Amino acid sequence: MRIHILSSVILAFVTLGSQNIFCQKTSESQPAFLEQDFSSKDLELAEGIQLISSYKKIANENQVFTPRAFEKVFLLKFFQHLWGNKKVNKKLRSIKYQKSRNQLSNADPQIISYLIEYTYKTQKNYDDISFKINILLEKLKKHQNIELEEQLKIRELRQLVSMEHLQEIFDHFEGWGLLKILSADPRVASLKENVKSASELHKMLLDNAYESQPKRGVLLLAYDFRNDFAYRKANASYLLTLEALAYILNLRVSHFSITFNWNDTKYESHMWGKPSKYNIAPMPLVSYVYDTYRLKIEKLIPVPSVMINQFRELYGDHWYQAIEYRLDDIMKKYFIEDQNENFARLYNPELRRFKSVFALDYSLTKTRLEDQIYFSHSGKVTCSEFIAKALLQCIELLNQKIAMDWQEHGSTNKKPAPYLKFPIKRARKIKRYSPQEYFDHLIEYELIEQIKTPPLLAKAVKIK
Repeated sequence: MRIHILSSVILAFVTLGSQNIFCQKTSESQPAFLEQDFSSKDLELAEGIQLISSYKKIANENQVFTPRAFEKVFLLKFFQHLWGNKKVNKKLRSIKYQKSRNQLSNADPQIISYLIEYTYKTQKNYDDISFKINILLEKLKKHQNIELEEQLKIRELRQLVSMEHLQEIFDHFEGWGLLKILSADPRVASLKENVKSASELHKMLLDNAYESQPKRGVLLLAYDFRNDFAYRKANASYLLTLEALAYILNLRVSHFSITFNWNDTKYESHMWGKPSKYNIAPMPLVSYVYDTYRLKIEKLIPVPSVMINQFRELYGDHWYQAIEYRLDDIMKKYFIEDQNENFARLYNPELRRFKSVFALDYSLTKTRLEDQIYFSHSGKVTCSEFIAKALLQCIELLNQKIAMDWQEHGSTNKKPAPYLKFPIKRARKIKRYSPQEYFDHLIEYELIEQIKTPPLLAKAVKIK
């Protein structure tokens, strides 16, 4: 993978000459590095990255400039060669992740990331999905019925999201003065229009999804094998995985995540990816496809006939919303502000996931539930274990906050402060919970209630 890009001497020349690239007048002699032979098998990337970086810098400084004619020719050739180029994609990834290319140590990481996406996504053919996107967009705008064959499959919805990411790249290219140049290539011009439609449909579906769900409280997402398998089944190697076995055994839930709202944004938190690490980010459109459940705080009140009156005394008639607001504050701090402190060492190894599904982690010793809610020093944690423990820790913090409020309130009845109980079965070790078992427990004790699939998603996407 270690492919030599170009010597540091050439890069130094490019860097020194970049300040003269944006002259308003066309130079009589163009720099030698712009006379690149783009038919060669090994494209030298530094010149193009340096030129794009200069365009970006000029745009960020709000300076007006006119690219010279040979710059336009160079950039058009440069991006034509990048189109679907697997070799360049691998080279760029080695620069970004191995950090072993001293020649490009000062390259703008955003530009490298964009070129990685561009070279990867232009390998794909978006014609079929773009045809369906345009039909859906038109029918949704006119509130027309959508036929079964017109609905997006889960993998096509992921393609839609992939195209929407390209819109961000094109927006920046336009701001840097690149897109007009690149659109001289018919392939780019066509892709630009398809991406525009995909971005419009994506926004319509995401806005509707966000608005259709509660803006307070805890929501749990149960990713299911049926939809996940439908997305992945095209990959033959997936048939050999544990997920495929669970699908055959009719286990429904494959993964758990937790979501909450903060500053008009819905965040999703879970153990995700390869390697499986902690992830917190605005909830993507695809996640709204999976079954979503609201945690029923009213079911966590130990003695409702007594404690509801205490909560009402403490927080007024809107005591329920007051509890949700406080829990949202706690989760925002726990999952976002303190994430490095809480989760830096956590990871989700394959063996631990296997053991949790088949309950292969029994021990003769018993541990108090209150001592199980924290993550082990090893850092190993499954997705369901992570969600269960994180939720319990947040509820413990909430109870501490309620106790402080109760003390400050100065209640005259001398009763202990109200609190919420833990939403978990005390006799079961948390680390043994598989996603399916955790889900079954929450359902059995009526601790969660399902939220309807966002109406536009239910209409536009084929959900099993």
